[in-house]
Amino acid sequence: MTYTRQELASLGKRASDLHRQQGMQLDDAVVKVASTEKGLTDHHVTRITENANLITFEEMFKEADSKHVVFDLADPAEVNNIIKSKHAEMVRPSSEYYTPPSYDTDDGGVFEPSYIEKESSYLDINHEYEDKQFMIKLNSAINHIQSELNRLDSEAKYATYMLADMVKAAAKQQNELYPVLQVMGSLVEDEEVFSKVAHLVVGMSPEIPAGSYIESAPNYNHPIAHQYVKVEQLTKEASRHTLGIKRLTSKRSKMLSQARLLGGY
Repeated sequence: MTYTRQELASLGKRASDLHRQQGMQLDDAVVKVASTEKGLTDHHVTRITENANLITFEEMFKEADSKHVVFDLADPAEVNNIIKSKHAEMVRPSSEYYTPPSYDTDDGGVFEPSYIEKESSYLDINHEYEDKQFMIKLNSAINHIQSELNRLDSEAKYATYMLADMVKAAAKQQNELYPVLQVMGSLVEDEEVFSKVAHLVVGMSPEIPAGSYIESAPNYNHPIAHQYVKVEQLTKEASRHTLGIKRLTSKRSKMLSQARLLGGY
């Protein structure tokens, strides 16, 4: 049995609601929701668990006064183990959820959906009909990329929150912020992303002394280093999607303007 991203997200929300509204442990909530479904694979359960964590974070973040959200994350491995122990039916996982959308890239990598044909292969085609069909595909592409952008934004916010929490905990142990930021700084590819993350971390930890940078060999295997790379990748990917939407929206606006001038649409 296959599940769409929307269905897995909906199951994750049901688990999050059980946790936030009924006080159920998030692990138990995911197990309860997943146990009502047939044909869930390990990957399906992992995705449901990730959605439950993400939705819980987003809802608590919106409601929190301090914007410092703390809750026990559901562990995908633990959830899967519990379900297996209850003899839940498992099937071969589908890879359709993990295949990124296919784009042809040009103009510096800004999106041009490969399934949009801009020119007709036939000389006798009705151009008004062709333009309307192209507009339908263009709107579909914009909606698809917007959906991906919403997902990336949510994942980037959640990953940033996790990183900031990890940095704060490490800084408290050393009673200094800069040495911990130095671990991230050794892996920076985008200075703007690093600046935003560092600003967030410093803002969350006003009671911890800044300290000073020290000459040391960076530990690239440190969990904070791995988490920072994840944050930067998600943030940059979200930026690419934003540029893609701007480009396609501009194309759509020009087409609509031309159509109005010609009395169409």
